Amino acid sequence: SQRLASFDARALIDCWKSLTAADYRDVLPTITVPALLVYGSASNFYSTGTAHYVRDNIPNALLHIYEGVDHAPHLWQRERFVRDVLDFVAA
Repeated sequence: SQRLASFDARALIDCWKSLTAADYRDVLPTITVPALLVYGSASNFYSTGTAHYVRDNIPNALLHIYEGVDHAPHLWQRERFVRDVLDFVAA
């Protein structure tokens, strides 16, 4: 996007390096609060396999996969996202 292109590339690269170096697999089973996971099936960053792995390793996590959208399902399917969040909070 044009907005993303306006950001300092070095800062974005540093942020991405930090994110990709982090490994929180051992933390997932220790999460004790309700967790809502929302993934886009066409994400260019994470596969649905990753989504299922995270869901399977956080106790009582709820996973929604939004078909055909990228890494920002909350932007592409706003109404569904809001409904899913409200349903999650209500439960």
